[in-house]
Amino acid sequence: MDVVRTVGQVARRAGLLPGSCYSAVIEQRQWTDRRCLTIAASKLIGFALITFSTILKLPQIVKILQSGTAQGLSPAMYALECYAYIVNIAFAVRTGMPFSSFGEGVFILLQNIVILLLIWTLSKGRRLSSLVAGSAALAGLAFALGADIVADSHLHLLRQTSPAVFCVAKLPQIVANFKNRGTGQLSLITQGLQWLGNLARIGTTFGDPGAFSWIVLGDFVLAFVLNGVLTSQILYYGFARSKTTKKD
Repeated sequence: MDVVRTVGQVARRAGLLPGSCYSAVIEQRQWTDRRCLTIAASKLIGFALITFSTILKLPQIVKILQSGTAQGLSPAMYALECYAYIVNIAFAVRTGMPFSSFGEGVFILLQNIVILLLIWTLSKGRRLSSLVAGSAALAGLAFALGADIVADSHLHLLRQTSPAVFCVAKLPQIVANFKNRGTGQLSLITQGLQWLGNLARIGTTFGDPGAFSWIVLGDFVLAFVLNGVLTSQILYYGFARSKTTKKD
């Protein structure tokens, strides 16, 4: 067995070369098959995004810990994002979508939970009851969707509403930034990387016909726009603050 065939089998197991592409590229040596190269590139970008997503919100977490405050951060944004990510992940798993198309959602969900815990810990009027209620709600939702308690038709309906949930999740933070004329502890690195990640995901959605969905594409486009607004706010208010400081 030659090296090319060995590499091809590894790529096929990883999902980079589906059956027809394995035959075309490896067996027939059609190295420039555009469709297969597009699928492989899309899968590679997807895996790269999943790997990167494991530390996507680490800058935000570090910024909160270093400052000792979560001032300016909207807990509603992170809570609603958690809800939407749970729905999206359940939908992807139950419809058989490849992990490369939704895997980063799993890691971002976990990091959002950490941020919510930090916001609760650092808030002055924190109540244990609110923490327990919020945790129970998210855990109950995950169990209901994961254990097939919710019918597929109902899950599909929930999935269709997730773009609206993501929109609602971002808007309170955007509005708060305008009202406060600042972005508080919102991390430029995290928001900027999320924005770029959304752009990359739009590309991978088109690049992988097997995972293409207009609903999924709509999610990424909407997230790209809203994260772009948040990133712009951080840059704008940061620049305005630096000019004011220099004048003083």
